[in-house]
Amino acid sequence: AEPGYHELLIFNVLGQQVRRLAGETFSAGVYRITWDARDDFGRPSGAGVYLYRLVSGSQAVTRKMLLLK
Repeated sequence: AEPGYHELLIFNVLGQQVRRLAGETFSAGVYRITWDARDDFGRPSGAGVYLYRLVSGSQAVTRKMLLLK
């Protein structure tokens, strides 16, 4: 773990950004961020497949996740 700017974004399967959960500078350590299944405007998101993208410094990782209700 390194200090620096980190960003966590949620996208739908069409590639549209649904929610920005984090986008700030963090100190070194372990963090937990919970998504309440709402978009950036507070509207509930439907069940289904979503993608999350974690950007940390010069590295980025994108993975699938399943939202069940």
